[in-house]
Amino acid sequence: MVTAKLIEFLNNDVPAAILLNQILYWHDRTKNSEKWFYKTYKAWEQETRIKESVARRCFNIFKSMDIVEVRKRKINGTPVLNFRVKIDLLKEKYGKFITENYPKT
Repeated sequence: MVTAKLIEFLNNDVPAAILLNQILYWHDRTKNSEKWFYKTYKAWEQETRIKESVARRCFNIFKSMDIVEVRKRKINGTPVLNFRVKIDLLKEKYGKFITENYPKT
């Protein structure tokens, strides 16, 4: 679920929050033992209505934050993007963000 806190964690980038939410959705559903899954930009756009240029920017944000790995591999002879969430690192960074920005009173 996309929340205001998740959007803020991603520097107030709403499309990035939407994409990360979908990446987490597929991370939980992949049958790959290493948690890799693949999607085309067209598939991301169909799911999220986020255009390829915006999606590329979002994936660069995730890579710079070191929370999602992205690689290109061939599936049935066609190069497609493969994704894997660095789930432990994401939990650590998001937890630190929450602790620092939303202290318990």
